[in-house]
Amino acid sequence: MFYLAIDPSQQSKGYGSMVLQHLEEIYQDKRLLLNIEKVDRAADNYEQRFKRKQFYEKNGFLNTNFEIEDKNIVYEILYLGEDVYEFEYHALFKSYYGRILSLIY
Repeated sequence: MFYLAIDPSQQSKGYGSMVLQHLEEIYQDKRLLLNIEKVDRAADNYEQRFKRKQFYEKNGFLNTNFEIEDKNIVYEILYLGEDVYEFEYHALFKSYYGRILSLIY
């Protein structure tokens, strides 16, 4: 997943957790990965980023301890399931975008 979005009017009602639990059931033999904006105290939306990360951690996601940057936004990569290694994440994008586009990304 690049990210999970719940309509702001429906947030804090448990829908996000239900979606994650459902995905975990469907893909129980897979690892789930997602990107979140890096929690950075200098960011204008620091509080939002912090709460977002807390939400995912509450739902069992762990930090891979590596990041990607896209269009000047740095993302932390979180995962659920077995450990994820940076070379695997890059291989995922290579298979998704193809060899040439993955070099650009």
